Amino acid sequence: MNILRLYLRVIGFLAPERKLAITLTLANLALAGVYFLEPMLFGQVVDALAAPGATQAPRLITYWALAGFGGVVASVWVSLHADRLAHRRRLAAIEQFFAHGASLPLSFHGENHTGRLARVMNGGVGNLFGLWLGFFREHLATLLSILVMVPIALYMNWKLALLMVGLMTSFAVFNAIAIRRTHKAQAEVEELHHEISTRASDVFGHVGVVQSFTRLREELAALRAMMARVLSAQYPVLRGWAVLSVLNRAASTLTIVAIFALGASLHAKGEVSVGNIVSFVGFSLMLIGRLEQFAGFISGLFFQTHSLRNFFEVLDTRPAIADADDAVDLGRARGEVEFDDVCFGYAGDAGDTVPAVRHLSFRAAPGSTIALVGPTGAGKTTALSLLYRAYDPQSGAIRIDGKDLRSIGLDSLRRNIGVVFQEPGLFYRSIGDNLRVANPDATQAEIEAAARARRRRMPSSAPRPTATTRWSPNAAARCPAASASVSRSRAPCSRTRRS
Repeated sequence: MNILRLYLRVIGFLAPERKLAITLTLANLALAGVYFLEPMLFGQVVDALAAPGATQAPRLITYWALAGFGGVVASVWVSLHADRLAHRRRLAAIEQFFAHGASLPLSFHGENHTGRLARVMNGGVGNLFGLWLGFFREHLATLLSILVMVPIALYMNWKLALLMVGLMTSFAVFNAIAIRRTHKAQAEVEELHHEISTRASDVFGHVGVVQSFTRLREELAALRAMMARVLSAQYPVLRGWAVLSVLNRAASTLTIVAIFALGASLHAKGEVSVGNIVSFVGFSLMLIGRLEQFAGFISGLFFQTHSLRNFFEVLDTRPAIADADDAVDLGRARGEVEFDDVCFGYAGDAGDTVPAVRHLSFRAAPGSTIALVGPTGAGKTTALSLLYRAYDPQSGAIRIDGKDLRSIGLDSLRRNIGVVFQEPGLFYRSIGDNLRVANPDATQAEIEAAARARRRRMPSSAPRPTATTRWSPNAAARCPAASASVSRSRAPCSRTRRS
């Protein structure tokens, strides 16, 4: 995805509020008109003051002042509504990324660390917000000003305008070279930042392990090494864009000097008046300012490109497990579970498939208890993951009440299955919130009953939590079934255990 297509997709996120976006676009068009009208009026004021009697000067000065005041009012209105629009769309982008990312299968999350995904979301949404604000505040007005001012400059004096065309060409060439030479290095920098986020998230998520094994020094050393790699990759990129900035500024200065020199020569020949030269110089300075703004926008967009690509890559990832078009609602299941010659394997590093479950067949009647027994790696956890469709089998079929799981809606299926994980997973929320994960409608009496069940499994010296106390993972490990005790009243599916 090139920079232009990426930018258009960023702007496409404004489509749900297209009417306001179009209104702000038209307001920016009016602002662009004000921007090129001011130097023209200024030049006419200079000529009117130089004329005998200066009778037209007061009227032109009034027009000039009105144009400037109108531009200020329009700019304030655009900024206010652009800010509000950008804030709303930023929250909508967070919601979209969150909902989509949380629905992706376990295989995706196994390949993408939580720390990386959090950085992709925060970085992507922040860049979207900045580009939306920039689009309405600067980018659109800048582009429209350039498109409008160049033809006018050619009309005013084509000889002087050719110098401006040459400056625009040099800006385009310099930016293209900088992007081409630094694109790959900036991608490496962005990936290294993802690695730092992943490493930091790992440490924060397992701080007990880090402290118990006194690994803080080693983890800090590894982090510093990664930071050194970031700087060694980032410095050449920054150097390239610093050179570009110097070249752009030098080209701008030389262009202004050339305009004055050529203008003086043309005035000596009687081809232009002093007022025309003043107008054109004002025009040129404004156009140069706009070109420098546009160059700054290209530079900023370049440094945001890889972050935005990562953001859109997550949004474009399609879930491997999804409802079929004709998926049915299981309703309240009787609980008959059947595995019919089920085979499943994980993708290996070499592109092959590593078998995890081979030709597994059994039937569990409603209300019965089945134990899956085997050594580590035998496929017990994988078999249960297949039951609630964390994955789909590569061959064979799994049925509940005679219905193939792939023909049942995911939500309908999972509402009928109660899961107690081997390793407790807790949200950093209150105990009450964690206990209500399985059953949001649990009553206060059910919550208290679950808490009492947990209390019976704790030492008498342990602190007694309240419903609003945050529950640590260590506390959960002492009683991982607490949440299960407030689960919804599930269908009487066979209780499948593993050891």
